[in-house]
Amino acid sequence: EVRFADAVAVFGGIGFGLSLLGRILEALSIRFKSLSVWLTPLTNCAIALTAAAILLNLTAITTHQTALAATLAFAGALYVTIAYRGRKFALGYLGMALLQLAWVIVLFIRNVAQPQLYAIPAGLYFMGIAYLELRRERKKYAVRIEILGLGVLLVTSFIQSLNGKDGLLYFVLLLVEALLVVWWGTLQKRKIPFFAGIGFSALNVLAQLVVLVSVYDINRWFVAFGAGLLIMGLAIYIERSREQLRARARELSETLEAWE
Repeated sequence: EVRFADAVAVFGGIGFGLSLLGRILEALSIRFKSLSVWLTPLTNCAIALTAAAILLNLTAITTHQTALAATLAFAGALYVTIAYRGRKFALGYLGMALLQLAWVIVLFIRNVAQPQLYAIPAGLYFMGIAYLELRRERKKYAVRIEILGLGVLLVTSFIQSLNGKDGLLYFVLLLVEALLVVWWGTLQKRKIPFFAGIGFSALNVLAQLVVLVSVYDINRWFVAFGAGLLIMGLAIYIERSREQLRARARELSETLEAWE
């Protein structure tokens, strides 16, 4: 009494299992050479089964989402494994996209409406593609994909941080994400993530000042007085440390000129 869509998902799992069996036989073939004849057939059968399972279960997208999610997950895991071993980037992108789609379907089934559970995996996915494309020297394509990933990751948190009293958690989350993006840009010596992280950090703080005045009924003159004191303190610090700041600004400018 197994439904057809569930049976198809099982065959997708069998396909992924055949690929794992192939990896076991590959290790054993070092001692038993005759086993190496099975490696290519097992890989081809695994690809054929998972691809056929996806095509068959796509027709059940409105009625059997769980089976479809399982089918996509098996195929995605298989393609990522093959891509990692064979350095086939396009197949790896497809595999990760299938895993992302399976994750989205599971969230939809569970009625999960939290945008971050969609945005964080998607943003990291696009940034991962950008990183791999940079290693392949495809810089223009990588920059576009990276900007898309940063937008999905940071803009989602920024919009949620403006949600009044419920936005404090996302304010903190955006600060953490922005600092991690700055760190990533510094690690890679790249300007786009570095300045994107700094820009969203500043925008996040300014937006929260507006939220404090409009939502929490904090006197705007009190906020203006606090901001004025902060600006005066910064001005005094800049005046007293002018030469040091100039030297550091010069060093930072020279460093950024060497970045991509």
